[in-house]
Amino acid sequence: MKCILGGTFNILHIGHERLLKAALAFDEITIGLTSDSYARQTKAYPFVPYSGRALNLENFVKNILKKSKTKRKLEIVEIGDKYGFAPQTDADAIIVSSETESAAEEINRIRKSNRRKPLRIISVPLAYAEDFIKISAKRIHEKRIDLKGKRLKPVIFALGSANPSKKQGLAQGAKKIFKNSSVRTLKVQSRIREQPFEQETLKGAENRAKSAYSATNADFGIGFESGLFNFGDGLYDIAICAVFDGERTTFGTSMGFQMPKLAIELLNQHKDLGAAMSELTGIDKIGYKKGAIHYLSNGVLTRQQMNEQAFLCAMIPRISEAKNLFRYF
Repeated sequence: MKCILGGTFNILHIGHERLLKAALAFDEITIGLTSDSYARQTKAYPFVPYSGRALNLENFVKNILKKSKTKRKLEIVEIGDKYGFAPQTDADAIIVSSETESAAEEINRIRKSNRRKPLRIISVPLAYAEDFIKISAKRIHEKRIDLKGKRLKPVIFALGSANPSKKQGLAQGAKKIFKNSSVRTLKVQSRIREQPFEQETLKGAENRAKSAYSATNADFGIGFESGLFNFGDGLYDIAICAVFDGERTTFGTSMGFQMPKLAIELLNQHKDLGAAMSELTGIDKIGYKKGAIHYLSNGVLTRQQMNEQAFLCAMIPRISEAKNLFRYF
């Protein structure tokens, strides 16, 4: 039985090791290694020339074989595009990471159009670093993580707001997840109405997160947005957090509470709920302090707590994925 897999294999790390270990189930392993010209098209950071990558990869595989006490036939072939030799190969299976599974499906569509037997697709879960972001050669090159995903620098958050309650909530939440982190604040635009409702709240949070990320070299861009949600019996104030890592956004929500009718009536006279609550309570810029929730709960709860909850909930998909917790469901 024969399998194939491909990649640039510039900086060999634990993610590559997972792929190659999956290949040990086959007698023959053929690896498509990207040419220098193709690597230049896809990589924005320096890479080792083909001859060096080929030698390093061969030694890397030999070491895995030695540790597993197995022998396999290995062949490394240069490829100059996305598909390489995969559409024509006589192999039985193709091994990919979960994020490149779609490319394997496209290869099978090409094979089908050419009346060739589809390859069995073996998808290997991504390897994640301590910061719950996938391990990549780029991040290793930037010395953010080591080859096994251990964090080498503090985790940096770029917060798309100068609001103290948002910064404090984020910082407090980050302490519960990371050993070492820091928060940078930036004034960015949410690009939505001053008082968002329903799904618009999520969009505003994501806009803030992406703007903050693109303006810095942070690991995560963070956006908070408070909005009103109609649950039938009234409007509820809920904080939304968006966490962006350069590729995807995850969302989380805080606890919510029903707004008093008087506050909603005042909302009609103002642009946003914060202004309405400031008039109702006499507290200027109440959203920059302990929030309406602090006043309405008579000091039991704060806006900072809402933001901390929203951030931690936004991190749940990342934590559960990195820890492979889905096996319990």
